[in-house]
Amino acid sequence: MFVLDCSVALAWCLEDESNEYADNLLDLLIDQQAIVPSLWHLEVMNVLLMAQRRGRVEQGKIPLILQTLSNLPISTDKREIDINDENFINFANQYQLTSYDATYLYLAKREKIPVATLDKKMQQVAIELGLFLK
Repeated sequence: MFVLDCSVALAWCLEDESNEYADNLLDLLIDQQAIVPSLWHLEVMNVLLMAQRRGRVEQGKIPLILQTLSNLPISTDKREIDINDENFINFANQYQLTSYDATYLYLAKREKIPVATLDKKMQQVAIELGLFLK
């Protein structure tokens, strides 16, 4: 099992973002399951909407992309981060992360599983924590 960042999933969906790392992770889902924070769903939809508005993806393809993603072995972490979660704030501050990026890494740290991401800052922190999925 591994934490799947939005950047990797979108590399599967947007032709101009395709890369070998993301393709290898898609192959990994044949035998493994990914887990995502609930934020992932909104991030995926938002990026697809912005891509459609910029002409990177046709509007009619978005439902098919979302259906394809929903058919993959990706589960959603049911635990939400509470507004009073001081540990989360400290974690995000310690690594200078946005709350969005920290959500993925915090989940990986809590579950003691690697995180798959194309985001350079998140990769750097994941490597530092020994949690980057190569």
